[in-house]
Amino acid sequence: MTKSNVHTKEGWNQFARETNTKSFIQEFGRDPQDYEEVRNWVSAKVAKANELFPISDEEPEQTLRTIDGKLCWVTEFK
Repeated sequence: MTKSNVHTKEGWNQFARETNTKSFIQEFGRDPQDYEEVRNWVSAKVAKANELFPISDEEPEQTLRTIDGKLCWVTEFK
């Protein structure tokens, strides 16, 4: 994983892509076909998490989601 400046949109998105891909590989034990597969997996996770634990509208779009304190995925800026 390369060092990203997470204080920029581009840096945050790079961090998100790297973290999400790593989490995908840990979850499924294989590399994704492409990043779109990772993005679809993250979108499904975010939808389920938001259903269980809604995020207020005041929170920023860039969010870290954890399960038992372990980083699972990162929401990208649009």
